[in-house]
Amino acid sequence: MLRSVSSLTVAVLLAGSGLVVTPVAAVAPPLYTGVIDSSPALGFGGSDMLRSVVDSKGVNHVLELGGRYLTDRNGYWTATIVPGAIDIAADGSGMVFIATVNAGDASLVTDSAGVFTTEAIPGPSTDCWGSLRAIAVAPNGDVHAVWTGWPPTTSTWCVAHRVRSGGTWGASQELSNPGGLWTFIGAAYPITGQKLVVDGDGIGHFIYAAAATPASPTACNADKPNGLCMLDLALTESPTMAVVGHFAGQVSAYRAASGALDLAVPENANSTTSLGLHWLTNAGGPWADEIASGDSAFDPLVTDSPAGPEIFYFTGGGAVTPGLYRVSKGLSGWSSRVLLAAGGGDPVGGQDAAGNTHVAWVQPKSASDPSGVVALQAPDAVAPTVGAPLAKPTAGQKVGSIVPFTITWPRYDNLSGYAATTVRQETGSTWTTVASWTTATSVRRSLTPGSTSYAFRVQGRDKAGNLSSIATGPALRVTVADQTTTAAKYSGTWHTQSSTSFWKSSVRYASSASAAATYTFTGRSFAFVGTYGPTRGYAEIYVDGDLLGHVNTYRSTVTYRVVVWSIAWPSNGKHTITVKPWGQGSHRRIDVDGFVYSH
Repeated sequence: MLRSVSSLTVAVLLAGSGLVVTPVAAVAPPLYTGVIDSSPALGFGGSDMLRSVVDSKGVNHVLELGGRYLTDRNGYWTATIVPGAIDIAADGSGMVFIATVNAGDASLVTDSAGVFTTEAIPGPSTDCWGSLRAIAVAPNGDVHAVWTGWPPTTSTWCVAHRVRSGGTWGASQELSNPGGLWTFIGAAYPITGQKLVVDGDGIGHFIYAAAATPASPTACNADKPNGLCMLDLALTESPTMAVVGHFAGQVSAYRAASGALDLAVPENANSTTSLGLHWLTNAGGPWADEIASGDSAFDPLVTDSPAGPEIFYFTGGGAVTPGLYRVSKGLSGWSSRVLLAAGGGDPVGGQDAAGNTHVAWVQPKSASDPSGVVALQAPDAVAPTVGAPLAKPTAGQKVGSIVPFTITWPRYDNLSGYAATTVRQETGSTWTTVASWTTATSVRRSLTPGSTSYAFRVQGRDKAGNLSSIATGPALRVTVADQTTTAAKYSGTWHTQSSTSFWKSSVRYASSASAAATYTFTGRSFAFVGTYGPTRGYAEIYVDGDLLGHVNTYRSTVTYRVVVWSIAWPSNGKHTITVKPWGQGSHRRIDVDGFVYSH
């Protein structure tokens, strides 16, 4: 449930200020904390409105139960609408599964590196009709699904269980009225208190809170009006039920590396013990119960890091500052630290291959705006990636004794997001920094045609402060030629106009679609230089015989010696460029003033 207090303090750890970095021994991955969705499709009607998994490649996938699916694949957070989404899980190969319920029909949406497929999930038999509540993935990749519902032939609630193995859904296992389930479940969507987890033996465990009146206790809650129950859903035998403890409401479940189950649950008000946050584990066989924190906790998330179990939770006040807390168990017991001194709720998450925990949650947009946003805190020890810079003549800019070039570079980061780039330029044999940690995606440089050699190199930084390796582009020289060059071949009707406004005091122009100017060269970039103006029109551009498109040279005012169009390739090669008047519209003239290419 969304709790409104103060606004988020976003901490982005930045490191490094140059291209040469001396490695140091890392004691822990840097943390990135920030808002990943400022316009979530959440109703905020209660707790448990988020789901989240971390796939085998360390990519975060956050599901808002309003139907919005967030992923940080390729370094940028993207949102996909998945109607009716109710749960999410991931296998060990990077596949992500999203369970949906629409008009009573359940489906499984599979996300394979951004490619989505959908299949129907067969429901329970008519003896246990109900709604899909949760899915989970076993270590072997099998997908488990659990329904709860109201059988038409009886007056008690039931639970049904199916497993998808090898792409095929198996038979439905069903259990009627397990532990007074009927007194708790009745909503049309998953609510706090229901979790599905599969242990190391491939057995599904459906954990839920059962509520009953003190006068009508059930097998699950025994002599208490509330209880925490677990159904063991083995494929080779009938479902069995176990009493885990006297708790109700919010519960978090996690399969530890050992295959054992860890649970985190706040103590309920009907307990004879003190209120607090409990950690339960069956690693030793029988359930063990420890108080991990005495805080008045809600919305817990339990995981099992390499150092030991840890629980993330929010607290609304009391003796401690409201915010997001983490308690972890070490040799000396449980220790606590605050991760975020701000209000919020619904922490969800998972662990990457290194055992680092990624946590997402809901919080107010600001102290004055209670509308929700989704935030993420995750370790990011993976460097961003940058590619070799690409230099291309800048379209729309004038040429003369120098030629304007735009330098771009491919870049991405798959967690905290790409932050900034340092760009260096070699002129002759001298390197200089032309942009230090710029957030721009390109820089402009003026290069002199002739024998001078240029090169560019870049290094990136992500929002967690990790630095990429250095990427260096090939050396290049710039060659220019005006329209009189013998390398240019003209066909059809062309005219010459003289003026000192043109690049070399003259220009060729044509208006007929049968005219063509062709230039062949060996290089890695090219520019066609012409004129903008109120009497100019569209030019057709062909690259190596293929029509690439049309360029409009019409402008309300005249600009001479302008780069009308340009292109670049990652490596040197022989290319033929053809420029023709399109020959349509009221303005048909195009000017050919010269050519630029780098090599």
